[in-house]
Amino acid sequence: MMISAFALFSVLDASAKHLVRTLPPGLVVAGRYAFGTVFIAIIGWTVWKSAMWRTAHLRLQLLRGALMVVATLLNFVAVKYLQLAQTSAILFSSPLWVCLLSPLLLGERVGWRRWGAVIFGFLGVMLVLRPGTDAFHPAMFLSLGAALTLALYQILTRRVGGRDAAISSLFWSTASGAVLSLPLLAVDPVMPQDREWAFLALAGLSGSAGHFLLAE
Repeated sequence: MMISAFALFSVLDASAKHLVRTLPPGLVVAGRYAFGTVFIAIIGWTVWKSAMWRTAHLRLQLLRGALMVVATLLNFVAVKYLQLAQTSAILFSSPLWVCLLSPLLLGERVGWRRWGAVIFGFLGVMLVLRPGTDAFHPAMFLSLGAALTLALYQILTRRVGGRDAAISSLFWSTASGAVLSLPLLAVDPVMPQDREWAFLALAGLSGSAGHFLLAE
């Protein structure tokens, strides 16, 4: 599931990389969540009916939505300046952050093998960042922030997953993300043109499908 989810996130990042060349990142974030909400509402109501919005953790679901808006904005700004291979490699560190934070936030026990994997994983991230060299770019801090925020989102997803269905988690995080990202449209208001609408729709579909797989 996670491999498929990150494959879909690669499609999302590629769409965002294309869009932020001509559109403000805030608009791309808002468009991604607007289209994502439409897709989820149509498919969710067709398949799951009212179960789509049933939740026992409304506040946590809204917090998940806020975290995703932050993570998405940081990532979309980063892809404007970095190569997709760089942002993807840094974002792939989010499971390492989950492993690092789970004992603190979920009370989980982490064995020495997982700690060893975390250490080697972060060494790999440092190889990508290469601080102190010409290859380092300040936008890499944005990708790191996106990875950490995504990890917090994933931890909350596990927290609510015991009682809320995956479709409910997806609906609330995406719909609240659409609402919370609306103020970003006022930063640099422009109107998408022609094919940009198709890429916004692709970003919404791939992002929502990826997060559904993460919630499963």
